Amino acid sequence: MTTENTQPTVDIVGLASHLCQMIVRHPDQVNIHQSGGTRSIIVTATVAEDDVGRVIGKQGGTIKAIRYLLEQAGRKQKSKIFFELANKEANRFFQEGQADDDTNATDTEAPTTESDTEADDTTTANE
Repeated sequence: MTTENTQPTVDIVGLASHLCQMIVRHPDQVNIHQSGGTRSIIVTATVAEDDVGRVIGKQGGTIKAIRYLLEQAGRKQKSKIFFELANKEANRFFQEGQADDDTNATDTEAPTTESDTEADDTTTANE
């Protein structure tokens, strides 16, 4: 009896498709595309525009979870998996999130004082 030490291959596209379809409201509009080689695989998802937020999740939690699961599945076949959304709407979400993070960082670094606020109020009142 011979035992082989090979790992079963994982259907990365099927897994990504299944995960996305379980999250979105329009599962029939989920399209998954795979590119790259055997060691580095890029999985690109396109979903309905109103489902982009559901795939990204609050503070990116859902897309981070999908990426984590795909990365772990890729380890079985010794591949690095990258997951991204191709929707234009997804780019808007990520850019707004980045802008919000920058604003919050600025607010915590240089808090406004009451005297600053009073000076702004007086300037506005005089105008």
